[in-house]
Amino acid sequence: PAGGDAPAAVAALREACLRHPGPVPVFVHVLLPEHEVVIRARSLSVDGGPEVVAALQERFGTDAVRLDHA
Repeated sequence: PAGGDAPAAVAALREACLRHPGPVPVFVHVLLPEHEVVIRARSLSVDGGPEVVAALQERFGTDAVRLDHA
């Protein structure tokens, strides 16, 4: 959930990812009323550690952030 301000949410996501660079690709899942859109953020990748997860959870909420391991 972006809280109604999508540009601010995208900026916050980008800022958090840029503060924690690394090799893990970033995918954003946008939940719409009738479907879900998955976007690969090609210009962003993160370290995948607990610091980036905590930063994203702080901004977007605990349930909004998930780190999947392949």
